[in-house]
Amino acid sequence: MGFCEFVFYIYPCFHCPLVHILSSIIWLEEKSQMTRKRPKLSQSKGYYFKKLLDLKCCGFIWMRMQTKSILNRKHTFLVRVVLTVILLVFSGNCSYSESLRENLRNYLLVRVALQFNEHISNNEWSEAASIAHLYSLTIPILGIGNAPLTGFKSGNTYSSAREFFAADIIAYTGITKDFGLLFLGNQMIPNDVTDPRLYFNLACLYAIQRDKEEMLHNVAIALRLGQSPKDFLTDSDFDGFKKDPDFIRIVTVTGRSATPFSK
Repeated sequence: MGFCEFVFYIYPCFHCPLVHILSSIIWLEEKSQMTRKRPKLSQSKGYYFKKLLDLKCCGFIWMRMQTKSILNRKHTFLVRVVLTVILLVFSGNCSYSESLRENLRNYLLVRVALQFNEHISNNEWSEAASIAHLYSLTIPILGIGNAPLTGFKSGNTYSSAREFFAADIIAYTGITKDFGLLFLGNQMIPNDVTDPRLYFNLACLYAIQRDKEEMLHNVAIALRLGQSPKDFLTDSDFDGFKKDPDFIRIVTVTGRSATPFSK
């Protein structure tokens, strides 16, 4: 679904003149890109997004600062979707049903989770942080979605997009040592977690922080959920504990009764 289609998809549920302007601007941009060579992303985004901000119907001048760095990046579609939701709802002239709220928050959660995963898979750390911070702005408005997620590469269906996203945020934190997204990661963790990767990544993070008690706690949970003991013995994050008797005991004893899980 393109962004223009997305705007028209939500159009019947919003009663706001801003929708007319948004859809017109995006439609003109997409049409122009079909008939000429696509301009640089910084020019395209900056030009059209400036038009949205210059409308000033929402009074969101502060969003220039919040989104300035994001606009120069390459997640065009998702950035526009998220910012449109924020602008529409905070304009004060929009009304929407609870069913639309649920559809939007589930849609955004899945799109952001997949986009974030793609960025960290390609070592695009700043892009990953930007899209996560942008998504966090929608939580006070729409809440957090709760939808299943099918991975594009592996084809695995995860029980929850929240679990998948939380596990990636924790992995991002452990790799980059940037703890600025942990607040979002904690929000993403559902009450009933079934994905062992989430607890495996938590164990990695606590191992890096040398927090033995929390590390062992999460190792045990990950193993019970089906994480392979081999993953703990081969991952370099646990190098400082591989001779620790408590670590060895939990991995070997708990791991015997666990069902292996392929990462």
